[in-house]
Amino acid sequence: MLAPTTADREYLLQRSMERQVIGLLRAIRKPQTLAAAPLMHAVCRATGQANALAALELIIGAALAGAGTNAAKLRSAILDADFNHRATNAELARRCGVSRRHFQRWRADAVSAIARYARTIVEPSTLAPRDIPSRQDAPATRFEREYEAYLRARDRGNALEMRAIAGNLRRLAPEAEAFALACSCRADASLRLGRLDEALEHLQQVAPPGNLLGRARLALLREDPARAEEYAQAAFDALARDDLERYQSLMVISQARLGRSCSWRPSPECVALPRNGWERGAMVIECARHLAREGQWQRAETLALAEHSRAAILGYQGLAARAAGVLHACVRTREDHVAAMQWRARAIEHLLATQDRFVAMRLFLRPAYDEHCGVDASLRGVLYARLCLIVPQMLGESAERRSAACDFLSVLLDDALATIPERRLQRAAARLRRADCALAHYAEKAASPITEMLALVLLSTTGLDWDVVTGRLRGMLDQSASKLRPAAPRAFAIAIPRGQKSQSALTDHLKVDDERSVEDESSSEPVAGLRIRLVPSRSVAGVTLPWSRRHAASGPARATAGSTHPR
Repeated sequence: MLAPTTADREYLLQRSMERQVIGLLRAIRKPQTLAAAPLMHAVCRATGQANALAALELIIGAALAGAGTNAAKLRSAILDADFNHRATNAELARRCGVSRRHFQRWRADAVSAIARYARTIVEPSTLAPRDIPSRQDAPATRFEREYEAYLRARDRGNALEMRAIAGNLRRLAPEAEAFALACSCRADASLRLGRLDEALEHLQQVAPPGNLLGRARLALLREDPARAEEYAQAAFDALARDDLERYQSLMVISQARLGRSCSWRPSPECVALPRNGWERGAMVIECARHLAREGQWQRAETLALAEHSRAAILGYQGLAARAAGVLHACVRTREDHVAAMQWRARAIEHLLATQDRFVAMRLFLRPAYDEHCGVDASLRGVLYARLCLIVPQMLGESAERRSAACDFLSVLLDDALATIPERRLQRAAARLRRADCALAHYAEKAASPITEMLALVLLSTTGLDWDVVTGRLRGMLDQSASKLRPAAPRAFAIAIPRGQKSQSALTDHLKVDDERSVEDESSSEPVAGLRIRLVPSRSVAGVTLPWSRRHAASGPARATAGSTHPR
């Protein structure tokens, strides 16, 4: 295999930077994506600008500075099209009197100039965090890209996506060291999802410090914070000083000390971390959690409020959930119960997006669900929205059906905590069946994801044992699900607005990976003979119409009973 020459390395660096610049330009309308880009972090540090959009505009102006005609054309190709959105590329090309292809050449030249300028102001480590492989090294390149995607999914807190990408890493690993890294990633994702046996199997193929960190997380799940801290400290000591994985160990140490009611503060080196990076936000939020435990409510609230806003904008769902949990405790000390319930709902909303058991553990610093703090309106809305992701047929149902579904979920949560369950669950199930809600048709089939959703809520708000809570919920759901299904099945027309993806397709993509179990493969029994139609639709004067005749479910285009009617 040929090693890359100096010219090859220069070419690959420039092309890599150009691709990153193009990504920044495409993310201008998405502040969250723009601020989370690694190159944007480096540009903000180099320019001293806290606002990502202002920093990007600053380097574009500096890179395309000049009074000549050519410089003006290049600035127009970027600023008019991307920043000001004055017109499309085709319209701007007509105004300039050139073809669209020639206008694209202007844009390419402008992007190249911005990339060259960016390379002069950012740190060399940002340009090439790893050695650039030769052009023949395709497997290693694909592995590196998948690993970067895994790290982004971990920052966002998406445990299901982490597990799916880790499966790809195991297939693409070009050598033994890379395969061990892939097994470490798979073990981490499996632990977050609570699949302990699978995680132990993968941890056997991982060497320290990845093995030590995995053992620490496993000890946390088994409610052994002392052993978790011991393992995490050993992993921290084994990692290099400039390795960002050290902060994963610090997170485990913080959680372990919180479980033991011991004090903890982040190390001074955390001050040098990038302001919008996951690691910096994690350390600040952990500090706020310990301040709240010590009763320093004002300082904890100030830190948590700022970090919650930043984490929500950047898409760090796990960090946003922890910050909202701190704010719930701070607001509750002032006896502002309305605000406390709203922060509880926000924390659970972020938590359910991650499906992460580590985030759920001790999310709230005090019990947040009891006879005084039940399911309020804000939490009902969060649970229903998440349930629509599990059962997309519930989208757009009537207020009566929404109320019946929410009441059913509330009773499930209440009875899971009750010592002697009442007959409320039977009445709620009967009401759900009479309302002919889509949940009544799909509760039996979707029992596992519904159980996991409600168990995460109870784990985070009460701190009860996961297996106990899951067993209670699954037993009650299995007992009532068979009685829920209506006698007459009906067809569900799920309207998918143009330009948007189906929510069911999203969850199916995340749930199905390379290691489906035998039980999943053999489970092909139809659900009550239900008939489902996917109807790409547009809303016109309160009705739903197919986009064209070839997209109609059956027969010619015709209006249905309303844009949100489930029939």
